[in-house]
Amino acid sequence: MSTRSNIGIINADGSVTVIYTHSDGYPDGVGKTLREHYNTEDKVRELLKLGDLSVLGEVTDECIAYGRDRGEKGTKATKCKTIREACSACDNDYTYFFNPADNQWSFRSWDGPFQSLTAEACK
Repeated sequence: MSTRSNIGIINADGSVTVIYTHSDGYPDGVGKTLREHYNTEDKVRELLKLGDLSVLGEVTDECIAYGRDRGEKGTKATKCKTIREACSACDNDYTYFFNPADNQWSFRSWDGPFQSLTAEACK
């Protein structure tokens, strides 16, 4: 069984660009990988260019992307006008957002409150 998640970045205009990730979406899976390996705006934007993922790798070459690796269509990142809109569109177990203003990740489980993606949260 998969733990589904969404990964997004907050853009300068307040919109959010987001992708779907199928596997290992819990904080000590996707969360830990994001925190340790996608910790700059450039790295996050490079990741989001892949579109929806089956598996998140430590570098983009290790990711399994539905479009790039499987030739599937309709897998590009989605742009939502607000964080609220992005959250309501994300019917998954976890949602992760990167904020370039402070180079920090935050996350929430299903419909819980957002919290900082700290090392403690990733254990």
